[in-house]
Amino acid sequence: MKKMIISGVLALSCLLTATTGTLANEKSSDKIMVWDGAEVVKNQTGKMTFTKDVKVYKKDDEGNFVSLVVPKGNFFRVYDIEKYNGERYYNMSSGYRVKATKMVVFKEVPLEIRRSFYENPVSINISRNPVIVNYNNADANTFDVPRTEYLKYGEIISTKGTTWFDTPQGSGDSAEGYEIVDTTNIKLVEASELKLK
Repeated sequence: MKKMIISGVLALSCLLTATTGTLANEKSSDKIMVWDGAEVVKNQTGKMTFTKDVKVYKKDDEGNFVSLVVPKGNFFRVYDIEKYNGERYYNMSSGYRVKATKMVVFKEVPLEIRRSFYENPVSINISRNPVIVNYNNADANTFDVPRTEYLKYGEIISTKGTTWFDTPQGSGDSAEGYEIVDTTNIKLVEASELKLK
């Protein structure tokens, strides 16, 4: 009976770990988490499946295109998202890249989970398209007003790895800033990679 109770407790603990996103490994360099039924790793932005069998492509070392047929239901990790000319492209695991279409089902890993892989995360804008933000201005008592901003590609949004972008006027009682609405516009990097403290 004791063995059955211990086995049950262990099984329940494994189930809770898998469903809540609890850490599977505490060492930050190789930490793995479970989210939405799959393992998530550092630098992963999301995961992607397809609504039918599709062919995806990548360039090999000689610059030739190599294709792979992905059966419906199989998923890839997405590590980077390219946004330009109103289009969106997903850079998948294994070097493959695909344009966003109706056949692509993308799920973003929540920013809180992505942040947990970094000691000192920095948020960087990775969109070359205009970015939708919630505008906040303490002087004018204007909060969460949606607006479009033309942030520079590669511009630091936050040195804390958040969605909040402070403008030069963003200090004191007259704080002004933007909150990035779509967090797929954000890539996280370690502050040490940018030589920030």
